[in-house]
Amino acid sequence: MKKYLTLIALMSLLIFILLLGWGTYKILDADTKTLLPSVEKISSAIQEENWTEAKNNFQKTEDSWNTISNHWAFLINHQEMDRIEESMAKLKGYIYCNDTINAQAEFYVLIHFIKHIPKKNTFNLENLF
Repeated sequence: MKKYLTLIALMSLLIFILLLGWGTYKILDADTKTLLPSVEKISSAIQEENWTEAKNNFQKTEDSWNTISNHWAFLINHQEMDRIEESMAKLKGYIYCNDTINAQAEFYVLIHFIKHIPKKNTFNLENLF
């Protein structure tokens, strides 16, 4: 009887861990899909050199990020979040200086960091080892 209880407990723990990993991925993926369109609007404004629109879009993105980062603080490594915040700070500086080239370059860095987080936290064999 003890063998079965141990087996049931271990299987329950495994199922719980798998569901927790899946839920974490779903939250990160949904938040990423919410944040990316907002960030892409910044790029469009930068390409058109419409700095007022870029600043407005950046402010909206920053507000979204502040909400999302509260959820992510419990789910991911804070170093990943620091990279996004550092990239956003640089992007903000480039936008306020009307620096098209550096703003576009930093935009692509920011996009990479945002897309990287759900991929990195996907529950698969590659991420386990």
